[in-house]
Amino acid sequence: MQLAKTLRAIAVYEAVKGALVLLTGFGLLVVFHRNIQQIAEQLVAHSHLNPASRFPRIFLDAAAEVTDARLWMFAAFAAGYAGRNGSSHSARASICPSRCTS
Repeated sequence: MQLAKTLRAIAVYEAVKGALVLLTGFGLLVVFHRNIQQIAEQLVAHSHLNPASRFPRIFLDAAAEVTDARLWMFAAFAAGYAGRNGSSHSARASICPSRCTS
């Protein structure tokens, strides 16, 4: 009984993780033809971060280097990661004995 609850909790956690990755991938596709540099600057300003400090500067520099090809690559990795996680969990579920489903 406790094992089933634990497995269910792990499955929910992994499903949420996969959904977040998919949402991130789709979010990148939505931003595909927008000015990513401007969006990054707005995000840093909205977060009340100093754009000249170390980590916001790294984030802004990375946003300046984003290309359409990189966005497609990130979206493809996100879809692949989510798909891989979904198939591995269904394979693990078939290993569990029938008493685990109670």
